[in-house]
Amino acid sequence: MIFADQAEGLRKVLAGEYVHTMLVACALGQTGGLGFTSDFVRSLALNGRKVLVIDLSKDGGQLAQTFQVYPRYDLQHFIEDRASLEEALYPVGEGVLLLQASRGLDRLAGFSPAIHQGWINRLEKGLQGVQFILVYTGLTLSDAALRATDACQDCLLLSSTQKSTVTAAYAWLKAVRHKRREFWIYLNQTPAFEEALKVFDNMAYAARDFLDVSLRFAGAASGKDGINTLVEAIADWPCPKDAAVSLAAFLQRLCMSGVDKRVFHES
Repeated sequence: MIFADQAEGLRKVLAGEYVHTMLVACALGQTGGLGFTSDFVRSLALNGRKVLVIDLSKDGGQLAQTFQVYPRYDLQHFIEDRASLEEALYPVGEGVLLLQASRGLDRLAGFSPAIHQGWINRLEKGLQGVQFILVYTGLTLSDAALRATDACQDCLLLSSTQKSTVTAAYAWLKAVRHKRREFWIYLNQTPAFEEALKVFDNMAYAARDFLDVSLRFAGAASGKDGINTLVEAIADWPCPKDAAVSLAAFLQRLCMSGVDKRVFHES
């Protein structure tokens, strides 16, 4: 037992604290991604988690406005030494921090290995204590968003039962399937739970047979009840225990270079 405890302690020293990481993307604009993300992370915080929201969307700061904050600094200001990390991290509620990173992440990925590692170390040091990282990409399919799809342990796509939204969800899955093969689907703004289950079953069948992708049902709701259920369900998900990742390892994957541009031209 003593040796096991020592090994566990050494592992934590070498790898850093473990975090649960999740990407949240939207199939279409009317899926309520901003409201969902805001309610979701606040619910996580109420359940005792310290949460970091990394905003990679290119929607003019709408997520920040949903939290009723108007950030003056973002990740690029930090990288250019025009702001400290503390100034770029905005408290948006008890236990929740927001980092706008759509501008700075691609630049960070282009640095030389030595400079790149130095910035990773600074980020890791400044983010100690964070337990849950939610990367919000919204409708954005940038290089940074694709890296996040690969880096995050869980990937949740917001859709609805509307035919146009389901079609857009298939298109999104096709664009990112070279990064991963398993996704969570949350059907937001759904009039009836039974209808949501039926739509999900059809989506999962088509995704498996035509895209070689596995879909898992994360929930459905027309309000906050489904979000609270989702927060409770996270404890039963296979992450982070079965797919543990250190904060340093996550930042390395999120900020790495060399994204395959061919994703935008898949047939």
